[in-house]
Amino acid sequence: MSHTGSRAERAGWQLGDAAQHSGRVGTLVNARSSRYGGPMAIVTIVLSLIALASVQLPAAGLVGPNRLLGIRVSRSLASPEAWRRVHRRALPFSWAGTIACWVLVTLSYTSALPAALTLALAAAVLGLVLGAWAGVARERRLEAGRLRA
Repeated sequence: MSHTGSRAERAGWQLGDAAQHSGRVGTLVNARSSRYGGPMAIVTIVLSLIALASVQLPAAGLVGPNRLLGIRVSRSLASPEAWRRVHRRALPFSWAGTIACWVLVTLSYTSALPAALTLALAAAVLGLVLGAWAGVARERRLEAGRLRA
């Protein structure tokens, strides 16, 4: 197989062909433009559901204090009541992060927002972190006597 033209022309043609097929030169990959987008979206949704369950189950009293599932900090592990209060306080934040995650996964398929899958995972993690912070802060106020249970 012989190619006509210089090596640079052939390289330019190959680069141009790759750019034409990808449709997104110089932008971050979203779920639709990547061949891994579908599986990554599914993994992102599953991880967000696991994160939500790690707060929802202890908040409902289905999982007691443990070192495997839930918000595992000294204040939440202090007693079963503290464990449940911390998780109840964290629950709205966890739901907000999970819903934001699902919205961003949906946006990644409409190509309205590049790299939405990355932002989706960040939203789920941020919901967990803010929820844990809010729950622990409430426990501190309860221990200091500035708040009633």
